[in-house]
Amino acid sequence: QFVDRFRKMNSFKSPSLNSKKQIKSYLERLYPADLVVLWGYDQGYQKSKKIRKELAKKKDDLILSKTIRENVDEKIDISEEQCRQFYHKNANKYYNPATFKIQEILVKNKKDADNVYAMALKKQNFNSLVKKYNTRVSTKKKSGILGYINRNQYGGIGETAAGMKVGEISRPVKIGRGYSVFKVLDIRPGKEKIFEQVQNQIKVELRKTLREKREKEWLTGLRKKIPVLIYEANLKNAIG
Repeated sequence: QFVDRFRKMNSFKSPSLNSKKQIKSYLERLYPADLVVLWGYDQGYQKSKKIRKELAKKKDDLILSKTIRENVDEKIDISEEQCRQFYHKNANKYYNPATFKIQEILVKNKKDADNVYAMALKKQNFNSLVKKYNTRVSTKKKSGILGYINRNQYGGIGETAAGMKVGEISRPVKIGRGYSVFKVLDIRPGKEKIFEQVQNQIKVELRKTLREKREKEWLTGLRKKIPVLIYEANLKNAIG
């Protein structure tokens, strides 16, 4: 066993074994599991019903895995042309959504939010309001800038921003335990992702779809070759 394993080793990883002492030291470090297994065989553990049953199950699992792999997985071949056709038919799925640059004032209650909103509408400097009233810890040192977010981020902030224009200030929006008043600083329009960006993703999606189809077709043919017979008397005895 040792010689076989040593020959299969990568030459860069194989240890330097130039003496009996080095070989003995290496074996003592490498093969405690092998020694235990050999001792188990010596004790006759391989003859126990439990181990034989588990080995049989493992054998069935290996056969199942190999059969599925050779008759289903390895029969699926997806070309770049197939991926491109799928992309053109489903281009709306592969889309970078619009994003909005947000400057926010987060306060604890509705009364404070209404007060901040009223001051903002009176053209008070929004940066000054942010500095004085914003309670969001992560943006306190960033002038309240959340950065670019899409309509699905930050709860109602993203959803509300999706209906606003650059320069607009939102009405108070309920966020968790607080309220947010924010200004839209910039909008980046959404755009389709190019094919190269999503080619691998499409391949995964196609493989899943084709695998399900291939497996269904193969099992249908298999059932015709190996019909399922129901012995009612045996079934009745088994389930009472």
